[in-house]
Amino acid sequence: MWEELSRLTGPYTDLFVEGTAEGKLVDSDNLPCSLDALVLEEIDFLQVTIKAPPVRSELSTQMKQLGDAQHTVQWLQELIRVLVQYSKIPKEEEGLWEYDSNLYLCEATSLTAAYTPRAACAELVVRSLGEWLKQMPIIAMLHFNQQTSSTQSTSWKEREALLFLLNQSVKDVDDVSAKLSQPTASALLEQVSTALQDTQLFMRAAAQLTLGCFFKVAGEGYYEAGAASFANAISAAGSDPADVVKVACISILPDYLEALPSSVTQPMQGAIVNVINEFISSHDLRDELEDADDIKAALIQTLRDAIMLNTTTITESNAIDIFFTLASDGAPNFQLFSLLTEAFEGIVSSVASHGSDHYVRLCAKTIPALTGAFDIANMTQESALTNLAAELVSALAEFGSEPLPDGFINAVMPKLQRVLMEATEAELVRPATLAVEHMLSKGTQQYLAWTDPQKRSSMEVTLTIINRLLNSPDVDENAGSEVGTLASSLVSKCGADKLGPYLMDLLRAVAIRLATADRIQFIQSLSMVFVGLTIAAPKEVVDFLSELNINGSPGLSVVLTKWLENSVHFAGFDEVRQNVVALSKLFALQDSRIKGVTVKGDLIIDANPSGRIKTRSQAKLNPDRWTSVSADLKILKLMVDELSSAATSQFPNLAAAQAAADALDEADSDAEDADDWEDVGTAGAIDLASESVRNDLMGLVGEGPLAHLERAGSPTGSRVRDEETAEYLLQWFKNEAGKEGFPALFEQLTEEEKGRLRELVA
Repeated sequence: MWEELSRLTGPYTDLFVEGTAEGKLVDSDNLPCSLDALVLEEIDFLQVTIKAPPVRSELSTQMKQLGDAQHTVQWLQELIRVLVQYSKIPKEEEGLWEYDSNLYLCEATSLTAAYTPRAACAELVVRSLGEWLKQMPIIAMLHFNQQTSSTQSTSWKEREALLFLLNQSVKDVDDVSAKLSQPTASALLEQVSTALQDTQLFMRAAAQLTLGCFFKVAGEGYYEAGAASFANAISAAGSDPADVVKVACISILPDYLEALPSSVTQPMQGAIVNVINEFISSHDLRDELEDADDIKAALIQTLRDAIMLNTTTITESNAIDIFFTLASDGAPNFQLFSLLTEAFEGIVSSVASHGSDHYVRLCAKTIPALTGAFDIANMTQESALTNLAAELVSALAEFGSEPLPDGFINAVMPKLQRVLMEATEAELVRPATLAVEHMLSKGTQQYLAWTDPQKRSSMEVTLTIINRLLNSPDVDENAGSEVGTLASSLVSKCGADKLGPYLMDLLRAVAIRLATADRIQFIQSLSMVFVGLTIAAPKEVVDFLSELNINGSPGLSVVLTKWLENSVHFAGFDEVRQNVVALSKLFALQDSRIKGVTVKGDLIIDANPSGRIKTRSQAKLNPDRWTSVSADLKILKLMVDELSSAATSQFPNLAAAQAAADALDEADSDAEDADDWEDVGTAGAIDLASESVRNDLMGLVGEGPLAHLERAGSPTGSRVRDEETAEYLLQWFKNEAGKEGFPALFEQLTEEEKGRLRELVA
């Protein structure tokens, strides 16, 4: 196999590197029949074979015979020679990349889905050699380059291929958080730097990409060289005649900003912003770069990192204007939309951290553009732009300083009012609802003083918005998932005095909508309205709900059933803590009306489980069954569960949880898939609404039947240790244990719950 792979370098070069033969051909049976497919298979075979213990043992023996010159061993040098031949840019790609720099950036940053011999060679160098020999492949490639450049005339494609493989290896060193040794770093810097002035554009681009990553792994001794290389990259990003080189330079500027000290990078903030502005000005984002999403992503990331160097000065430059130019163009793309939103959140948060004066200036700079975006989107029917404008307004209010600057709400609220009274799309309604909630929370006085053009008070407008989000058939639960948050904020900021009779109408509307809610996020949002009120006045909440009639059913029963049966799935540290406090206050009432409410208790486990995940079709034939318990016993069960989750998390912190998840993924990839899975279609999809299905899924990662789903973003599904909640619950249980009636309820817990409670409270 090796002999054939080595022998085919000539024909492969003639056909694809120097010629324009068509690759990836298939025959009449749809089987690959062109030479590039054979080469790809043989490189993959070689990659796997090198990992085999007998092969590694033999190759290691040959290396050890050379002592300190192991990198010069014949098999490694010959392997590099062959890999370089197959890593050369094919003639077809050369023309495409020169015409379309976005394609080049895709390939260079390994974002492309195309698997070519060039990509396979990089995979072999990183996965088979780098993971085994660490930095030795880099040393071997530098030696190979030194030998070939001094003994024979090599083509630019061979030198570029070697730079490409070097870049992939350096990236791998960075991925494992390692540093290059000083001799290796010096040799690499010297050899790569010579290509910066090469006449061939792909050589210059490859050198820039390699150096950009190099300084992240070179160490502190290379700051001076890094500063010179950084300045060169900025200069080339603006002045190089080839777009390929400009794009390569722009994409690696964030690497320099990460690798070099602020004393080097901060003075270059203006130069970076100017380079990005020049590139955007000289290219039509909506025509020439219409599909160049990777270039646009690189521009956004680089601009973001440049702004974050010093956010106190951005209102004095055109950086924010450039950001909004990219935003207006990138809104329809989900990846760019997310990048823009996250970048803006970071910018606003950083500006606000420097003082309210800076935040006021940022608002003055951004609010006209944001409100204008609503108008432009309305005229052009560009819904994506409206969605992004709502997200950015929400971020501006949420991450800014408090109170909000004068005029903030007068400028923004009319746009949001129109959106929330007309829009139905979840991607627009959710952020717009949150934006109103943030304004109400952080600019309460200004918000309450605002009136709409019809002279309706802000309170009346807000209640109208809430009523629509709760009751309009055009607004689904996904779109209205934040209405509870807005309602809670309105109640807490205005209070019963200002709301007057509107308070009861609001609570009645929330309770009625809660009765028919299905999505857990929507249920949590609505439940949190009663959570907040219960913390302040538990008896009054129970009194109100007891007098409420919801479609012929007692309001207390309806609300408690939804609240208690879904509490286990509530997400977010603050929300979970508030829920725990509210439930503890309900329990402390010892109210007979609460005890009279019956809710679902424990899932009844099938005595003869099949061992397979239940699909929707199976769930309909054999639905989940539950025990029935009183509401006060359900609260006690939830409190035991919450105490267990908060105090005895499987992982002490998020990093430990992530490490465990990574280890699990690795173990799963090595295991054989021996399960007999049902071939499911749309009629047999897994029923994630089923409690038993969720428990089965969590059991696959060792979470057990009482695992919490998606608590606080934990990568394994279990939330990390929560000392504050644990301390509150421990004290609560100790206080309740001595009260009359508690022993009787305790005896109704399961043996597992009793054991956990004894262990935790003892």
